[in-house]
Amino acid sequence: MLEWSYNQIESFFSIIGNQHWNWYNPEVQSTLEKVLSFNPKDIKNNLTQQNTNFLLFAKQAYTKIIK
Repeated sequence: MLEWSYNQIESFFSIIGNQHWNWYNPEVQSTLEKVLSFNPKDIKNNLTQQNTNFLLFAKQAYTKIIK
């Protein structure tokens, strides 16, 4: 899930950061609309959940090692 969120963010920036796109091309506009349909709150919630899961995993792993 973390990789999915990263891929969404990376895709977004690779599209909006490219100054060589023909922004009036219908295919470019369609792609941009799809990218802009990502909900930032969903991405943030996914990242928060994955961060929580990762920290829980790390805590459990280190607890087993220390005991």
